[in-house]
Amino acid sequence: MMPTLAPPSVLSAPQRRCQILLTLFQPGLTATTATFSELNGVDDDIASLDISETGREILRYHQLTLTTGYDGSYRVEGTVLNQRLCLFHWLRRGFRLCPSFITSHFTPALKSELKRRGIARNFYDDTNLQALVNLCSRRLQKRFETRDIHFLCLYLQYCLLQHHAGITPQFNPLQRRWAESCLEFQVAQEIGRHWQRRALQP
Repeated sequence: MMPTLAPPSVLSAPQRRCQILLTLFQPGLTATTATFSELNGVDDDIASLDISETGREILRYHQLTLTTGYDGSYRVEGTVLNQRLCLFHWLRRGFRLCPSFITSHFTPALKSELKRRGIARNFYDDTNLQALVNLCSRRLQKRFETRDIHFLCLYLQYCLLQHHAGITPQFNPLQRRWAESCLEFQVAQEIGRHWQRRALQP
């Protein structure tokens, strides 16, 4: 009898790697090779190759390491700043490569964790965040497309979740001077002040 072969994944290698990395940033999830195999519709050998390639890419471009725990689960290790920049890059890529994954997996998991942590809904409500992004657009005199707005709202929600957990990026003096010289720094401060005012509201 001929062995039954699994059908090839309908996802391309870049799509599979993108979903792997976004899964690793997805809060409240323990991910193993089996997790990625099921998620991407591939066997464990291909999943392992995809994981290795993802690890090499984030090491090369973001100075991050993909490590394996005693239970076979994977995690991204490195500075908070490098992790934030990595997510920024891959989340933007995800909106192009695997938007359905972001809609069906990443977004619900993020919002569920925000709720579980007891963070007030007015901080991460989509309407309020879109208003903040529109404010940024005006301050920067830059028009954001619908996909940009969705991306920025999700990224702000992730940053809010980490801030609530006491996880904040650290900048060296050179990085701080560069950041403070950018108009975006002033806009980021304005977002911070906006959230502080909301925190003081009864």
